[in-house]
Amino acid sequence: MVAPCVTVRGLLQNLCDWQQKTWFGKSKGNEPHETASRAWEQLIAAWSPLTEKEVEASFKSSSGLDLFAMGKALYLPPLSRNPQFAPVLTMRCNLDQDCSDLQLRVMLVSCRDGNSLYGIGFRMECGAGQHDFSHSQLLRDFRTGPYQQKGPLIECPEWLPETQPSFPLPATNSVTLLLAMLISLYGMEYSDYIDPLIVGIATYQKEIMACVKPKG
Repeated sequence: MVAPCVTVRGLLQNLCDWQQKTWFGKSKGNEPHETASRAWEQLIAAWSPLTEKEVEASFKSSSGLDLFAMGKALYLPPLSRNPQFAPVLTMRCNLDQDCSDLQLRVMLVSCRDGNSLYGIGFRMECGAGQHDFSHSQLLRDFRTGPYQQKGPLIECPEWLPETQPSFPLPATNSVTLLLAMLISLYGMEYSDYIDPLIVGIATYQKEIMACVKPKG
């Protein structure tokens, strides 16, 4: 099996390409929802988009990839059923063979009249301690917790619990954790955003699809 680090690098570069197509190369009739676009315009002022060159440079340095510290984010394709939200991904991981300790943070952000932002987030990670398994938990804000990022205030109910419940994910490594994140956002259509030529991706897709079986 191809080492996870090789496939993670390809996946991130693939998502950078989709970021460019979706948010910067907007074609007439295929633009993101108006409120998602307004939210994105505010967000990129605080968290600049990760580029393919930055992914490549990080993996060459082997010093770790930490978008929290870099003040970077990946702007994922809009959601088909909730197009008013801009999906924002930030993450950190070691750049060893396994891309170990991968931690993902995803926020869905939209914009009210008057340009105030609101949204909700999720963190997805391999886990430790009481939650020593791949799991997802709610997240209220990128600006709180151990990996704080400066940025705009995103309104989210303060009473939402961030520790429990902890939802198990069918992921055994960094690649399948990234795939689980994409499946949670796009369902089986997630594969529309995956370049089949990414080294090793077919094997990891087969692994996760053994756990995520569509009905019928």
